[in-house]
Parts: sequence; structure tokens; C-alpha cells
Amino acid sequence: MKKIVSGTFLISLFLFSFAIDAFAISSNDSVNTMIREQINKGRSICAAIGELIRSGTNVSDVVEGSIRAGHPACIVVRCAIEAGGRLEDVITAAFRAGASSDVIVSCAIEGGADPNAISMAIERLALPGLGYTPPPAPVAFVPAFAPSIGGGGGGRRSVSPFIP
Repeated sequence: MKKIVSGTFLISLFLFSFAIDAFAISSNDSVNTMIREQINKGRSICAAIGELIRSGTNVSDVVEGSIRAGHPACIVVRCAIEAGGRLEDVITAAFRAGASSDVIVSCAIEGGADPNAISMAIERLALPGLGYTPPPAPVAFVPAFAPSIGGGGGGRRSVSPFIP
């Protein structure tokens, strides 16, 4: 009985994992299909991205799907910003799709995003590889003369072995 229950559980877990993968693939496939349809109508990739975003398609899906489909990340980011896509969604999706941080930032600026807004969005998202890394803490100051240990002497001692 235990074998049947555990076997059924493993099979259902296996099938459930395929269902999740199929859902994730189908959402990207549907975005890719919509982009292909727009391009087949004679529109450029920028016009296709703009049309999809203005029609209410999820900005993250459009950006990530377009970059994963092989379209240049810079064009996708710039067009998504120009079409009115939410800056944080565009940055997150482009980063998830594998675009480098310098491409994301420079192309978002080309698309008309405010550099201050970009840096604030990156700071809020706290994505690895993006944003400002503070310098290491400064080294503590070490005085040239250390106070005397044990109370003897004139209150200070030289660190040099040649000076008393």
C-alpha cells in the first residue's frame, strides 16, 4: 500500500513539474507569437513592442520574451521605455533575459528615462550586478605613539625600538 501511495505521489509530482514548465514556456511563446504577428504585418520590432505594451500585454513578458527570442536587448529596452513601459519592469525583465547592466542603463537613457529614476529603480530592485557598490570601509587610524601599558614611564612610548 505504501509503495502505491508513494509511487502515485512521485508520478503526480513529476507531472506537476511539467505543467509548471509548460505554463512558463507557453507565456513566452504567446508573446513571441504576438511579436511575430506584428512583424509579419510589416512593423518593425520597436513598433511591435510598442503596440503590445500599449495594448496591455505584460511589460516584463514582452521585454524578456523579445530578448530571449534574439532581438537586440538595447532596441527592446529602448522601445519598451518609449512605449511607456514601467521602468522597473523593463530593467528586471532585461536583466532576467541576460542583458548586461551597461546595456540596460544606456539604452534606457536612450529611450528617454531619467538617469536619476534609473538609479533609484536599480537601487530599489537591488539586482546583483547592477548599481553602486560602496567602497570598503576606511582603515582605522593608528597613532605613532601608543599609550604606556602598565602606568610606568612618561605616559607615552615610542613604537620604534631605537627611541626610548
